[in-house]
Amino acid sequence: MARNVMNARFEFLVFLTARKSKGRTPRSVPTADFRGTVANVYRGPGQRQNPYFRQHAATFPLHLPKWIMETFDANKGIVHDPFLETDTTLMAAERTGRRCLGIEIEPAYCDIAICRWERESGFTARSVSTA
Repeated sequence: MARNVMNARFEFLVFLTARKSKGRTPRSVPTADFRGTVANVYRGPGQRQNPYFRQHAATFPLHLPKWIMETFDANKGIVHDPFLETDTTLMAAERTGRRCLGIEIEPAYCDIAICRWERESGFTARSVSTA
């Protein structure tokens, strides 16, 4: 841990929807089905073994994005992760039958993400364009 750096114990989740009700975007999560049974703080088992710790120390356990997807997206919509890093969100999307659009600018993290996805899915990744 770096000196004089606070350790955040939470991350914000952003839910976006194109659905409207009476001409307005709803305040509730329209793709979920719960009534006061979901806490606003997730408590799950800690990540005891992180195989990618040396490449990225802040990876989170697979069960976290999997729980988010299963709890808040009954429609199995598209998941967007603008900071894909080492691919945990993509892995959870793959395991729950969802599509994931991930963005990562760090080449080393992209390599890890591609290798993990190929291993998990059994497919071979291909480049659709290079900028």
